[in-house]
Amino acid sequence: MAIIRTLGICKFPPDERALQCHLMIISAHPTQHTGNPSWARTYVHTFRSPDFSAELVPVHTLGTIGSGGSYPDLRVVIDRYSSDNDFRMLCANGGRTLGGMGTMIGINLTSKLLECLPHGVSPHLHYCWVYRGKIVISSNDHTQIGRWSIVPLGSENSPIEPTPQRALEDGSVLFSMPQVASSWGELQSLLNLRGCKAEGCVAEP
Repeated sequence: MAIIRTLGICKFPPDERALQCHLMIISAHPTQHTGNPSWARTYVHTFRSPDFSAELVPVHTLGTIGSGGSYPDLRVVIDRYSSDNDFRMLCANGGRTLGGMGTMIGINLTSKLLECLPHGVSPHLHYCWVYRGKIVISSNDHTQIGRWSIVPLGSENSPIEPTPQRALEDGSVLFSMPQVASSWGELQSLLNLRGCKAEGCVAEP
């Protein structure tokens, strides 16, 4: 955190520092468990500029960072999980596979994002599950048939390869993560393919 503080206070000009920086760290304890030795005790901490003090997210509570969590329509899903035990149990019972609860919460947020389309917040979400010795990153890809969503529950499913959203033969629509750049070179290539230019931009380490 000392490095982050140095970067936040010393390196960037005041107007950029005013935009703030939020971080979230998810961890799994190497030995502690929740009653079943195979289920590690996990933690979620958030860090916010300018001091980046660690804030522990309580159990049965959803933590948020960034501007997306301030939208009232999204807060409905976040606050409902934190305060409505019946909704929380519905998420738990609907996702009995590893990571299934997270998928259930994610698809609820996805539906709300597609409904209200808040400015600057994408309905394409990255999911991240943390286990002892393993991290799984996937996306909220799913198939939409009318008002129904067909979702691969859990973190053990193979992620769907990114493809453009398209209509399928049966009238359903595949909602799939667009291509995401994993390096500065890939970002430049993506921008160039779309007729945009990255000239004058720099990537800070």
